[in-house]
Amino acid sequence: MKNLLIVEDSFIDLNNFIPLFLRKGFNVLITRSGAEALRIIENSPPDIILLDVILPDISGFNVCQRLKQKAATKNIPVVICSIRKSEIEQFWGLKIGANAYLTKPVGQENLVNTIDRLVA
Repeated sequence: MKNLLIVEDSFIDLNNFIPLFLRKGFNVLITRSGAEALRIIENSPPDIILLDVILPDISGFNVCQRLKQKAATKNIPVVICSIRKSEIEQFWGLKIGANAYLTKPVGQENLVNTIDRLVA
């Protein structure tokens, strides 16, 4: 069973994402803050991370950048899923190391296919 860490502060999105990935056989961990995500990842690295950009403390961009700069975490796939849709934000997310950048609202099939492709 693959471990998926969802870093998302929206209860609506969490209520959509959690059952979707539980049905797909993932062990789902959740946090609503970037700082807590970094602590979780340091103590128990997941197989993949679904990361929002707009978080209450540290931005998802900053979380991703920190992960990709460390040898111990740089190979963990990161999928950014954000309401931020501009080309520059998508470019920046991929430039700092995200493996994929999806915009909300995201289709379930697209989300699942992206996650499956990166953990295969």
